[in-house]
Amino acid sequence: MLLILLSIILITFYASKSNWVISAKKLPNGVYSETQIDEVASVVRLLPIFGFAIMYLAIYSQMSTNFVIQGCQMDIRLFDGEYQLNATSLSAFDSLAIILLVPFFDKILFPFYFRFFGKNPTILQKIGAGFVVSILSMIVAGFVEIQRKNSPFIDYNLTTMPLSDKEIRDYDSRFCNPQNITDLTLPIYCSNDMIKLGCHCQNIENHSYLTGCTNQPMMNYSIWIQSIQFILIGISEILAMTAAYELFYHQVPPKLRSASQVLNILTPCFGSIVAGGLNTIFRFWIKNNINDGKLEFMYFMIAIIMTLNTFFFIIVSQKFKYLPLNDDTVVKEISLIVT
Repeated sequence: MLLILLSIILITFYASKSNWVISAKKLPNGVYSETQIDEVASVVRLLPIFGFAIMYLAIYSQMSTNFVIQGCQMDIRLFDGEYQLNATSLSAFDSLAIILLVPFFDKILFPFYFRFFGKNPTILQKIGAGFVVSILSMIVAGFVEIQRKNSPFIDYNLTTMPLSDKEIRDYDSRFCNPQNITDLTLPIYCSNDMIKLGCHCQNIENHSYLTGCTNQPMMNYSIWIQSIQFILIGISEILAMTAAYELFYHQVPPKLRSASQVLNILTPCFGSIVAGGLNTIFRFWIKNNINDGKLEFMYFMIAIIMTLNTFFFIIVSQKFKYLPLNDDTVVKEISLIVT
């Protein structure tokens, strides 16, 4: 991860100016034509945007990592506890936000922006706005985590011994168990230490059974609250990821568009690596039972890093020069843009 961060810094510093690529024109014997050099330089100038997008994709990766951990210890019960909602299902709100809000942005918001400012938002302005919305999603996730930890445990009072099937099911519904697994097969001694790990005891036919040791206690705070942070990431995708595809397609020569899109598609990969690296570095905040950790600090830390990332992105984007969208004039304009 540290190598990736160092690479991002070097890419941002050196690729923002493509003079070192243009210097290849001075090579003897005309190894490369001036057109080839200019075309390569047009791709190199996009590398700083590639670097800044990596941190954004680290936030995008939260939907399949820390959001799931957080959701698992919220109230995920359905139908009076008979079933549990898998915490990964909330990612559907991300997709729904994109499907429902793309027409809103395209038909209402962007035309309103044009009427108000007299011009359409640039590609980099859309990306920057997406970065800002992703920061908001981390802030919301942090406050949701604070509220979740301050909520009471889902309570259930044991009544009779041995327990009926319904009482066992109701008792198990207090714990996050997306696979709906109840293991009541082996008699195991129930200690207080094991109960603290999220395990719970059942006394059936004079035997103590330890169940759900991989499960964690749920708090009485509905998982549906998480939909807000998923929707915010969906909005950020409409702004940032759609604009990134446009940038890496239209701002390079036609013959290099495939190579340019490869760079764009690589950002989720590096974003996941950065997200995993951050979780490793700050693993003391993310406990097996997150009630004992500080997951909200993780979210706020990511928000701070992304804020700095966005700040430097704005500075670098001020110097970016756009190529015309007409393919016939792109090649003619490249030498003017990259020098």
